Amino acid sequence: MACLVAKSLNIAKATKQQTRDIESIVETIQSIVVIAEETAAGTEQIASSAESLSEGMEKYSSKSKNVLGIVNQLTQKVERFKLS
Repeated sequence: MACLVAKSLNIAKATKQQTRDIESIVETIQSIVVIAEETAAGTEQIASSAESLSEGMEKYSSKSKNVLGIVNQLTQKVERFKLS
């Protein structure tokens, strides 16, 4: 009978340890989920910033082309007034 009680106590002790281990695993997985969500949010912010930067560069390129056209026109007009 004492052997049976000892075995039961060992089983109960092992079950408690397994419960603690499972709780620890759940906490670790929850931490991983939080990190994954934060990483996803950061990735979205980077993508948005990159898109805004790309749009800004397109506008800059367009304006640079316009300025170049104006410079070319001005150069042609100044050429008319050069003294030979």
